[in-house]
Amino acid sequence: MSRIVLLNALPVNAFGLSVNERVELSIRRISLEEARVLITAGRVTNYIRHPATVQVLNRLFGVNLTPSSELYTYRPGDYILVVVVTQRSLQRGQEIQVAVEDLEFYLVTLF
Repeated sequence: MSRIVLLNALPVNAFGLSVNERVELSIRRISLEEARVLITAGRVTNYIRHPATVQVLNRLFGVNLTPSSELYTYRPGDYILVVVVTQRSLQRGQEIQVAVEDLEFYLVTLF
């Protein structure tokens, strides 16, 4: 099975593009339930380093993720799931608590 990759943002340098090379992708916001199906069905690789976000994901999906500061590099077949903390809960420079309601999930598909 392909990797389910959890990111907090989409790093375009993860695709290793050369000058004039391009990649086409689709970004679709998905529901909490769709995210649950992906995360619980596959081999999850976490690239989210924010501890509060990782804690919420662990509680929500019954997984045991740890925060990660590794850099993501795309591999063909990856399912990229971007987990975003909404603007209403962000306070720049401060450590915040994250609730389920603060999260949005986006599935990125490459063509």
